[in-house]
Amino acid sequence: MDALTTQIAEFAAQTRYEDLPGPVTDAARTRIVDAIGCAVGGRNSPTLATVRPLLLPVDTGAAAADGALLGWQLGRARADLPVDLAAFANTTMIRYLDFNDWYPGGHPSDTLGGLVALAGAAGVTGRRLITATVVSYEIFIRLQITTQFRKRGFDQGFSMGVATVAAMGNLLGLNAATIGAAIGIIAASGVPTRATRSGQLSMWKGCATAYAVRNAAFLVQLAAAGMTGPPAPFEGRNGIWDLLTGEFALEPFGTSVADFKITRTSLKYWPVCFHLQAAVWAGVQLRERVDIASVESLTVGTYWEAWRDTGSEPDKWEPMTRETADHSLPYGLAYAAQHGGLDARAFEPPAYRDDQVRALMRRITVAVDDELQAAFPDKSVLRLQAVTGSGERTEVEVVNPAGHVDNPLSHDQVRDKFIALVAPGLGGPAEAAGLFEAWWSINGDGAPIPMSRSVLPR
Repeated sequence: MDALTTQIAEFAAQTRYEDLPGPVTDAARTRIVDAIGCAVGGRNSPTLATVRPLLLPVDTGAAAADGALLGWQLGRARADLPVDLAAFANTTMIRYLDFNDWYPGGHPSDTLGGLVALAGAAGVTGRRLITATVVSYEIFIRLQITTQFRKRGFDQGFSMGVATVAAMGNLLGLNAATIGAAIGIIAASGVPTRATRSGQLSMWKGCATAYAVRNAAFLVQLAAAGMTGPPAPFEGRNGIWDLLTGEFALEPFGTSVADFKITRTSLKYWPVCFHLQAAVWAGVQLRERVDIASVESLTVGTYWEAWRDTGSEPDKWEPMTRETADHSLPYGLAYAAQHGGLDARAFEPPAYRDDQVRALMRRITVAVDDELQAAFPDKSVLRLQAVTGSGERTEVEVVNPAGHVDNPLSHDQVRDKFIALVAPGLGGPAEAAGLFEAWWSINGDGAPIPMSRSVLPR
């Protein structure tokens, strides 16, 4: 194996729960709970409705006899799906609301769709899930930082796939050589483009990482069965270095709290792209200070990544899909300014096609502010200047909106978010609170994944 594949595979094979500092396991547990809440909140999505007819259960008796590894899909009463299909379904549920966590360059909790699917495997405990979660985050984030694939026009699915096969290998107790084979296969096979997240966004926006996670679930099983893979997918001839990035080095994996990237990921307060969190808060504050009907112009300054993804294309001023709406800075700002906030109702077609909202959107301009770009990613800042018909000027600045790693959601806020997402489909707030506590307790000594309490009726 090349050096990079070896580094990743050995980290995945060797990491144990006992190696992880308390703040790191706490961070993983919080993100697992948050992702489960997002998944249950996305249970009735059109995306999952499209996928559901393909989710054909396996005869569990026959599967047990031949040793097939079955997967657990959130929303089913048992682990009775092929692991790759369960992984795909889980990840589409996690992603649908665009409410799960974020790190510059992507959504590391998407890997949990695959890891949770493996809860159908015998012997998986909460501690093992937490450990595999940390493995996935550390690999995904390091790859996103060093490859800079996003700025090169490629999507996060490459890093997602590599991180997921490695974390699944950890969860299954595979050795470094086997994990390295799976890494070789997926690294040589999966470099998606960011066409998925450009223009009018389609349903696939919420499925692209699910595709990478599904592939990872299939390939790690192939490797476990003896399939060999390209030994030098990064450093070899026609590898990632050769064709795409040039030489790079991953930041070393360490053992102190400061070495773990998972503690630097952000959660979301609003169900929109992270780059819109500040825009929604700016809309809320503007509504409190100005008669929105009197506003003639709104000038927004932000960092390049937010401008590029949410305010640089004409389509973001004319959202025709929910996926475009939750990635439109002018829409998120305008809707929050007119409604005092934003929730799932903002992504129904009548809301994002509303004439009054569209009229306000046409008064919004978005540009890169060099000072704010220099501060990113350490700080996430948005500056807004509103001018009324009478010439009155109002300025709003939002720095590190709620959920940002340096302005984290409290335990109670994470719990309240979970309950709000889960209660409608699980019988009410009391049942949702019980489920939250069950998941929150998964790092207890030998605690199992709370499968019996964490599924919804079919």
